[in-house]
Amino acid sequence: MKTKAKILLVLMISFFSLFAFTDKASADGSIGVTGTFSSYKYKIVQGETIDTPLLNIAFVNNYDYEVQLKLSQDAPDGITIHLEEEIVTIAPNSNIKIPIVISAAENAIPGEYEIYVRGRLIQEVVEGRINVGSEYALRTTITVFGEAADLEIDVVDLAGEPIQADMNLYQVTDGNMAPLAYSGNGKIVERVIPGKYSVFAFWDGYQLVKHEFEVANDEHYKKTLVAETVQIYGFFATPVLMEGSDKQLATANITFVLHNIYKQLNNSRVVLVVYKNDELLEKKDIFIYDTLEVKRHELGLNYVPAQGWDKAIYKFVIEFYVDEHDENGQITKSTLYASSLPAYLDVSGLTFKKIASVLQNRILLLFILAGVIIGLFLLFKYLIARAGNAGAGDAVKPIIPASKQTCPDCGGKGTMECPVCNGKGTTPYGNIEEECMYCDGLGEVMCAACINQKHLIVCPKCEGEKQVMINGELHDCTYCNGLGSVVSRQHSKYIDGVRMKLGKKNK
Repeated sequence: MKTKAKILLVLMISFFSLFAFTDKASADGSIGVTGTFSSYKYKIVQGETIDTPLLNIAFVNNYDYEVQLKLSQDAPDGITIHLEEEIVTIAPNSNIKIPIVISAAENAIPGEYEIYVRGRLIQEVVEGRINVGSEYALRTTITVFGEAADLEIDVVDLAGEPIQADMNLYQVTDGNMAPLAYSGNGKIVERVIPGKYSVFAFWDGYQLVKHEFEVANDEHYKKTLVAETVQIYGFFATPVLMEGSDKQLATANITFVLHNIYKQLNNSRVVLVVYKNDELLEKKDIFIYDTLEVKRHELGLNYVPAQGWDKAIYKFVIEFYVDEHDENGQITKSTLYASSLPAYLDVSGLTFKKIASVLQNRILLLFILAGVIIGLFLLFKYLIARAGNAGAGDAVKPIIPASKQTCPDCGGKGTMECPVCNGKGTTPYGNIEEECMYCDGLGEVMCAACINQKHLIVCPKCEGEKQVMINGELHDCTYCNGLGSVVSRQHSKYIDGVRMKLGKKNK
């Protein structure tokens, strides 16, 4: 297989060399030459080929009539410049771009050489109309090396799955980077000269990872890069003062951007980590996502330490985790996908209301005692009323706790057979049986008649609208089965680790 471009494109801002020309009768037009060919100096390994869409020469015809050019190349023995066409025709007031490929023979003599690409006007086509210089050319240099190293670099996400990322490879010389190679499939395989390099991986224009390395002669360098597909930035911790005061601290306003770049992530959470004078103070979940969509999420909250503020320097860090669960919904593994740079808040020069822990405990005890008294009063009142009804001759019915009452839809199981696939887990589509979208192939759904409404959250897919737009038409949202709500992760039921959907109530 032909080896791809092995080039050192040391970026030069060099403007092309044009030969003089004038119109015989009047200066009513011109011919120009441009292109990227002369914008770089090249370095190549013996037996390799520079073949990249970045390399070309372009001719511009500014006359009102057609011209033709005969193309040629000027290079030393062992270096070949391949041109797609030998004769090009340029329409009036237009231009043409010709790709260029450069190759070095196995026996090419190492050294630095000047190389040219020329375009000579075919005189008989425009004879008597234009008096021009003999040719138009671009010039640059190429260096041939005998030593080489092999590179093989790919990129994956934190789950180890390959990413079809855009990758750019650069040669680093004296701290300056020059573009060397490109790949759009998440993998770079190149043969290069020994030296220092940097590689960058991008997705949808966002940088996922950067890696710097150095290779020696005859080395086979192989590396798998782990991409940062979730990024946290724009992170600030701002003091909020009490109204009418310039010294008394009320709260800290935490704001940041959580950017999910690559793909939708399930069962994830955002964690706030707080340090006081560099000692860990607390670590708490602040946002929990059943599904994190691919977009920028601008988030914020107000924060007060559980024990109140102290005169200290507080450090805040935002962490983002993706969790795995067992069949009972318990977290079995958490993977750290992203962590922010720290944000600092110095409150040593501020004042604040400090509540003693003893007073806090007393207030808590008062609330608990009040709750017990109210509960006993209501129970006593209820028993008196029932006793009065029994004395009037009414039969006293046994008290059945709500938790023991039988749900008319599911019979108290909390789950029911999928009404779409009748428990099979598949539905017919033409002559093919496909996984049922209503129950995700489980054959069962959670009972909507006996679910606690407090355990429901707005559907992240349709945002509570119950329908989504598909090809210009509204359809029931398959994520929430058209209910507009889903059961929160911690209150969901699972079958073999797969989370059950919520079904509609029976009519």
